[in-house]
Parts: sequence; structure tokens; C-alpha cells
Amino acid sequence: MARELIDAIPRVAGCPFVFSTTTTTPISGWSKVKVRIDALTEEELCRGFEPWRLHDLRRTAATGLERLGVPLQVTEALLGHTAGSKGGVAGVYQLHQYAEEKRAALEKWAQHIASLLQVEHSAPAIRRRVPAPAA
Repeated sequence: MARELIDAIPRVAGCPFVFSTTTTTPISGWSKVKVRIDALTEEELCRGFEPWRLHDLRRTAATGLERLGVPLQVTEALLGHTAGSKGGVAGVYQLHQYAEEKRAALEKWAQHIASLLQVEHSAPAIRRRVPAPAA
């Protein structure tokens, strides 16, 4: 689902980056981007939001994946954590990268997000749910 959304973002000709504020470099001023996101969100949705930080997205995903039954080791691998379950000696001996498990977890997360947005998600397409006709 994320890949489909990223692929749908219009590109500036010659810009090699998906997310850029200059078209020549990747985003580096995340605090400025966050201010723009907040302004666009307020403008588009016309309602106030509780203050939030970009890191809250990671916490939300980690908590949601746990709720969906994804093992902690897989969530930590998705987040790039090297402490916790891969800390100390375990990180030396446990070299599994969890590629398939991460793919499955992200697909589960995509399904969850799609259900919240009331869209159907099945790789490779996203389709809006059409309400059933009234009987």
C-alpha cells in the first residue's frame, strides 16, 4: 500500500528523490516539513489536531503491530532497533533479517490502515469501498 502511494506521487523531472524540498537533495529540514504538514492538515481538514511529533508515527505503528500480533522481534527489525531483542550477545549470534516476516507485518499493517480508511486493499491495487445499495 505504501509503495502504491509513493508511486502515485507526481515527480519533478530529473529529481531522483521521492521526498525533496529542493529537487536536488533529500529532505533534511524535517522540522520545517512538519510545520508544512501541520498547516496543510489544518487547511485541508478544517479542524484542530492534538500536537504530535514525527516520532509518534513510529510509536503508533509499533503499538499497532503488537496489537495485530506481530512478534516484537519483527517490529524491532522494522524499526531498525539494534537493542532490545537484538541487544548484547543475541545481536552477535542472531543474524536473521526477518525479510519475509517484515513483509507480512507491513501487509498486515496496510490492511489495518485500509480498514480504518474504509478502503479495500489487496496488492497491487487500492480501491475505495462502494457502499452496498439500500434494500
